[in-house]
Amino acid sequence: MIARLWRIVLAASLLFSYWLPTVQQTAAQSEATPTNNELSAQSLMAEMSVAERVGQLFLVTFQGDQAPNSSDIADLITNYHVGGVVLLAQNDNITGYGDLQNAPLQVTELVNSLQELALTGGAVTVGEETAVDADAIPPPPPTIPPTTPPPPPPPPPPSPHDIAPPATDRHPPHPPPAR
Repeated sequence: MIARLWRIVLAASLLFSYWLPTVQQTAAQSEATPTNNELSAQSLMAEMSVAERVGQLFLVTFQGDQAPNSSDIADLITNYHVGGVVLLAQNDNITGYGDLQNAPLQVTELVNSLQELALTGGAVTVGEETAVDADAIPPPPPTIPPTTPPPPPPPPPPSPHDIAPPATDRHPPHPPPAR
């Protein structure tokens, strides 16, 4: 009984010892080669002040369906650099300006206004034209005119190997039976 238990413990420790270096090596490799996203995040964090980094920890809500520059939410975004805003119907963030059919448009305008506050420090009123940096918005994909597929190629001419030889009798005639 003790010998069997000893073998089980020995087998488990051998398996664990083979598995452990693989896990450590994989973790070391992933730490050694950061991805582009990790590099971007690290460079953003290096550029932020302590107050900005602390502000990124907060997720806030607010009342209303607009975010003008004079609002409390604008103050939280521009001065305290909050990390996120939660939109809730019970906070009247999703109203559709009185008509729920307009809710997608109203929410889009509200989100755009909040993002503008975060990016530039000022909200854009509906209908106001702003100068946008050309690099901020990717160009639209090129339009490819619809094309009809090309006709299939004609079948290749038959090769001499594909042509069956003329039917001939391959076996010589049998000699007549002897009498």
